[in-house]
Amino acid sequence: MDRSIHTLRLRSTHVLRITLLSCGILLQSCTDAPVDPIPVQPDMVPPHTFGWELVTTGTLLTGVWSHSDMFTFIVGKRGTILRFDGERLHPMESPTAMDLRAIWGGSGNRIFAVGERFIILQYDGVEWREVTRIPGNLGSYWDIFGLPGGSIYAVGDFGFICHYDGTRWSITDSVTSERLNGVWGSGESDIYAVGNSGTLLHKDGLGWREMESPSNGNFTDIWGTSWNNIYAADVHGNIFHFDGDTWEVDEQFPDEAFSKIWGTAADTIYAAGIYGSLLCYDGTEWHTLTSPVEVSLLDIHGSSPHNILAVGASGTVIHSSGYDWETVASGYTNDLYDVWAYDEDEVYAVGRLGTILFYDGESWQEMESGTHNSLYGIWGASWDDIYAVGTSGVLLHYNGGTWSIDGFQAEDHLYDVWGSSWRNVYAVGRNGVICHYDGIEWKQMDSPTSNDLNGVWIDPSGRVYAVGREGTILAYIDGSWITIPTGMSNTLEAIWGSRSNDIYAVGSVGVVFRFDGAAWNQVVSWTSTGLNGVHGISSNDIFAVGFSGTITHYNGARWKTMKSLTKQSLTGVWQNSKYDVFTVGRSGTILHYGPLSD
Repeated sequence: MDRSIHTLRLRSTHVLRITLLSCGILLQSCTDAPVDPIPVQPDMVPPHTFGWELVTTGTLLTGVWSHSDMFTFIVGKRGTILRFDGERLHPMESPTAMDLRAIWGGSGNRIFAVGERFIILQYDGVEWREVTRIPGNLGSYWDIFGLPGGSIYAVGDFGFICHYDGTRWSITDSVTSERLNGVWGSGESDIYAVGNSGTLLHKDGLGWREMESPSNGNFTDIWGTSWNNIYAADVHGNIFHFDGDTWEVDEQFPDEAFSKIWGTAADTIYAAGIYGSLLCYDGTEWHTLTSPVEVSLLDIHGSSPHNILAVGASGTVIHSSGYDWETVASGYTNDLYDVWAYDEDEVYAVGRLGTILFYDGESWQEMESGTHNSLYGIWGASWDDIYAVGTSGVLLHYNGGTWSIDGFQAEDHLYDVWGSSWRNVYAVGRNGVICHYDGIEWKQMDSPTSNDLNGVWIDPSGRVYAVGREGTILAYIDGSWITIPTGMSNTLEAIWGSRSNDIYAVGSVGVVFRFDGAAWNQVVSWTSTGLNGVHGISSNDIFAVGFSGTITHYNGARWKTMKSLTKQSLTGVWQNSKYDVFTVGRSGTILHYGPLSD
């Protein structure tokens, strides 16, 4: 919790235009981008982008395929191959310096990439190797697609279609000499390929044939969910739909041109294209998504609705988890200082002048608190046993129906409250005050410090910790409070841990201390912004919030700053589950991290 807030309370493109060539979809012939896929900038954070985050390498990237949120493979210019682990891009050793155009995989150790001079590479889970260059060196493959455990098709210049039957690659009969840019199928007797000049091919049990085309422009890609639900895009911004009988225009975007279509289900389909264009189809209509980039996106793929990536010019990689922070309109403007939740449909926030807000899963409502004292901390043992603390030592209790003021009053302001059960609750505050509730009554405890205590937490073993001003860390061991030296003067505002040997205390100027079960050590700071609250659900899923809308997340390996929708100071955070997090702050600010509504 933000101690400066207590003081206030108490003392008063660069735009890279990529030309979609008249002969296909790709770019200004892969201009002179750097070959080396380093440096990587994994922490670049764009403005609010409906869950999309930007990573960049500087190398032209043309294809992406994802096996899981930990294993995504990306290909690009001059043989570039990268693996994305959900946080960082890792260069892989490539057997070629030729441009790679597309990538597809059937599993994590059965992945194929195609490109310039009709090269085909395969990854076996250990290394990439070249497997063939059929038919020769005079053109390129532009797309690849396979059926799970079955046939694989690569399509490219001069209408070439290369087929892998599980044993060998061979050129199959084609009925066009136009360049083919996209391929997709629902089964062995239902494969489609699209290309220049409105070329639309279909392979059934009798072979390839040319279909009547709905476009006279260059098709850029094709993708579907079933034999009667297929989408294709062309360079004129048209998106076409096939219902198993007829191709028709589904939507038109005259100022756009989409290079790739991909989705996870009939009601979750994405299109990506020039100037960073992103569309999403929800089963009823196409929506334009805000993009973090203005350079052309050349491929899009993912492993689930919560792991989607698009790649393109200037080494652009954008990633979406399908979740993001959204502003919650509570209708209240009083500063909020802390938040606690019993579950996703029972969330409480407390704040200035006795404000208590309740969220029922749909809307926020104000509750009668019975006090005008500002409330700084809240914690509950259950839905009908909740405690709130605040100025002048006020202690409130909620029994599931009403809030009431406890007869006990601490000697000074209380800033935080936490417990392990209904009969073991601690509250801490100004001038080192510490209070304990044993299920029967509150009592004030002897404290070894006169420094303000801002946060309190109990580990699974029952040991209690409190943190505060001038780097104060206290531990309650064997019936006595002891001071743990930190050698630091920075104020600590909040504390939380996943277990007894994994505890974090955060504070001013971004200071973070971690207890590993043996000693408290200062963590190398990733921010200089003061942190006021910390909470999580495991050792690899922790959130910390602070001044100027700062939100950071720890994934078990590193802390990463998340994009925020506010510049208001955030003072409290509570995580219910991996994708259900609330944070509160100044001027009634409430943010929620969860499934995107747009």
